[in-house]
Amino acid sequence: MPETVAGIISLLAMWLVWIIAHKTIKNEYVLPSFSQTLSALWEVLGEEFFWHALLRTLLKVVYAFAISFLLAMALSLLTKVFKPFGAFMKPIVGVIRTLPTMAVLVLILIYTDKFTAPVIVSVLVLFPMIYAQFNTALSSVDEGVINATKVFNLTKRQKTFKVFLPMVAPPVFSHVGSNLSFAIKLVISAEVMAYSFTSIGGMMQSANVSFDIPRLAALTLVAVICGLIIEGVFNLLTKLCFKWQRSEVAND
Repeated sequence: MPETVAGIISLLAMWLVWIIAHKTIKNEYVLPSFSQTLSALWEVLGEEFFWHALLRTLLKVVYAFAISFLLAMALSLLTKVFKPFGAFMKPIVGVIRTLPTMAVLVLILIYTDKFTAPVIVSVLVLFPMIYAQFNTALSSVDEGVINATKVFNLTKRQKTFKVFLPMVAPPVFSHVGSNLSFAIKLVISAEVMAYSFTSIGGMMQSANVSFDIPRLAALTLVAVICGLIIEGVFNLLTKLCFKWQRSEVAND
């Protein structure tokens, strides 16, 4: 309950900052009022095109996250099982992490389409982050457990699926909500830069070009709400799915 109350207070504080900022700036073309934004949001929600755009954007988010997650999981497990592979991956991940997003997007658009390009760009940002999360979780596996796998002479396959994956599941899954929320931000940003028409990013770009600031603010609000809902749902799922782990820690 205290966390819920704190969250509500935080939202009210941000709403208050919005109102104060609007009253201070006194320029509808810089920062629309909260009522104008809600009015524009209601109008946007009534458009059939918006729902098609939202679906396509969320589909890109799912693709980008799924590719990043599966790739990071597979490569981090290989790193844990085959030690030299970690040294091989280190410079590759470092290069991917430092790639300039804008330049990469322009190059990718030459060879792909406006649906695929935001997915690839998002993967290039998400993959190193999730890969690091997996590596951190794997490095925290107790040495006693690793020694036990040697005593029982487990194969690399058995170590991977019966020891490492179950042990890293709770810490890794706890990041899924925030990673998906971040993926929404990445995909929409890439859509804006790619001017992907049927997407939330494309709608934002159109609103920006036509100088429809309330509509732009409403679409931004949609992205924020989607991110908060997804993060909240996965945080709840994490608590429910790994309740047993917290019980064991409390008993210890």
